[in-house]
Amino acid sequence: MNKLYLILFLILSCIFNSFCAYAESELKIQVQIRPPFFTENEKTGEINGGILYTLIRKILKDANISYVIENLPLPRSFFEIKQNKTQVCYPAGVINDERKKFANFSIPYFRDKKFVAIVRKSDKRFLNNETVTNLLQNKKLILIIKLGYSYSEYIDSKFLKIKDYDVHSNTQKNIPDIKITSLSNIEMLSAIEQKGADYLFMGGNESDYLLKSNKNFQKELKIINLNDIESGAIRHFMCSKMVQKETIEKINNSIKKIIKN
Repeated sequence: MNKLYLILFLILSCIFNSFCAYAESELKIQVQIRPPFFTENEKTGEINGGILYTLIRKILKDANISYVIENLPLPRSFFEIKQNKTQVCYPAGVINDERKKFANFSIPYFRDKKFVAIVRKSDKRFLNNETVTNLLQNKKLILIIKLGYSYSEYIDSKFLKIKDYDVHSNTQKNIPDIKITSLSNIEMLSAIEQKGADYLFMGGNESDYLLKSNKNFQKELKIINLNDIESGAIRHFMCSKMVQKETIEKINNSIKKIIKN
């Protein structure tokens, strides 16, 4: 009887360990609903579409990498990457010096359209062409920005130099002319429309899509060109250090095959 129990124990241990090994080897891909990059099924609420969603699935399929997609707020995703306790990637990462300290990056696979500013059409304080510097130096204008987001090294550096705002800091100062929020892009645009803030910075892909898809935004808001912005953000897989180099290399090889320059 004892032998029977021992055999049963060994069989169950094998099954359990095999399952755990599989779970550990499955790469977690953490994203947020962010049209047009990541879009949701209106009935289920699951993320199942978008420009980057389609690209990353092609890349991971070609690389033959087992993965699961999770919908997680960006600050929590960054926390998991920093903790480095699991194999996890945020597949729309922008490289900067601070992030290099705690994450590994793939080669680039997507370039956004350049950043623009979005304002109310009725607000006559804005010119049709502005610069990031001029906007930030005007203390009468209220900027709304998303917590935990990098707006490109250039814009981030202007935040720090002009507003003493560090996008990487966990403890933020109270800055009278900046509203820091965890709202979605759509909700931030609504805040502009309803005069909860005066302007925001957004990549061209998102601004074009969101303004075209909402009649109120089309009526009330407009895009302002930023003369000091030359190009858009470059996207990479941003992964915890626990993600093996071989996995990153597989991703890189698939990017080279799939993405045509």
